[in-house]
Amino acid sequence: MRGSSNNSFVICACYRSPASDLVNDANLFNLFPLLKAINDSKIIILGDFNFCNINWDNNTIGSTITGNSSSHKFLNCVLKNFLTQHVCFPTRVRGTQTPHILDLVLTFDSLIHSCSCYSPLGKSDHCILHIQCNFIYNVIQSDIVKFNYNKGNYNEFCDHIFNSLHDLSPITNDEFDINQEWNNLKHVVELGITKFVPCYSGNVWRKKASWKYPVNVTTRVVITRKHSLWRRYMRTKDKSVFNEYAKVRNIVRRESRNTAHNMQCRIAKACKDNPKSFWQFVKSKTASNTAICDIIISDNNIPKFLLTTRTKQ
Repeated sequence: MRGSSNNSFVICACYRSPASDLVNDANLFNLFPLLKAINDSKIIILGDFNFCNINWDNNTIGSTITGNSSSHKFLNCVLKNFLTQHVCFPTRVRGTQTPHILDLVLTFDSLIHSCSCYSPLGKSDHCILHIQCNFIYNVIQSDIVKFNYNKGNYNEFCDHIFNSLHDLSPITNDEFDINQEWNNLKHVVELGITKFVPCYSGNVWRKKASWKYPVNVTTRVVITRKHSLWRRYMRTKDKSVFNEYAKVRNIVRRESRNTAHNMQCRIAKACKDNPKSFWQFVKSKTASNTAICDIIISDNNIPKFLLTTRTKQ
């Protein structure tokens, strides 16, 4: 991927199964030196590695694990390639089982500004990682004033241009200066735009609540409550807090399903009056894109696909 100022960076997403064999683990360990060889890019390696025996606070492994295990090899590979692991809190919690750090964020440089967790998505037992990076990016100003040319009063604008140009003194060949005349015309046009074309804030349309949030206010409050309970449970490990979190989580899941169902019903009812919304929804759910094939002309000027169709018949 490429950011602003042509600063490129690489995001490598990995998943290692708990039942991974030695060959797959060896391929994973060989991946890190290959990524390190990309010197002109910033690299972030993240994913679910399922190494639950590693203590990332002091980079040690439990004494019950043999020295030739995959956990030892993975930790040695991370240290050998000077990788930094940024996740310092449990990412997988299920019932009474011991929480573990299974989801990792690895970098060769100091790219990560902060790494925090949100409550799991749906009924998953893995929390969501919120990662803030130190990439250089262009700040988008949200209060840029722009002219709304679609709502300009162009009748008055034309009259203004005509009267202003008519009031200018006549030009003789001796006094003609093309730069001065251009500046006069430019001043007249800019003054007319300022008078007869209204202004609006450039990114106001991006702040519409109905576009930014596809759910109602009540559901957003419940989602915020869900995140708050999850953070409290991660701090206290109190079972009663987890039970309360589970109730709120189920409410959020039920409301999200109702929201999706209501949206689909609205699209289905309006499909005849507004077929565009129906096909937009269908396209969003389609995994593959179909394209019209090229028409290849044969020697006798008959399209090739017609020849194929006739042959099959």
